[in-house]
Amino acid sequence: MIAALDCFRLTENISFEITAISRHNKQLEIAKKLGANKLINSLEVENNTLWNQFDIVYDTTGTPDGFQFALKISRNSFFFPLFLLLLSLSLFLLFTDENVF
Repeated sequence: MIAALDCFRLTENISFEITAISRHNKQLEIAKKLGANKLINSLEVENNTLWNQFDIVYDTTGTPDGFQFALKISRNSFFFPLFLLLLSLSLFLLFTDENVF
């Protein structure tokens, strides 16, 4: 997901920040290599300091706790569970004539 967002940002020359949040430093290191601008270890910050901070949130945990966390950190309770994102991407690729990649 991070690499796809970074690729979109670069190819469309759009400026936006990609923030990766994880409790595992190894995942954060990988996120940085894939294009994340900002890294947050959720074990090192008070979770309530993240509430209402993000315009779009992609929950890739698939857990009820991850779902609740995604709702809390998004500004407008707008987030994409991963399966909706994959569905959206699949439909986009199905109905576009352009070679995106």
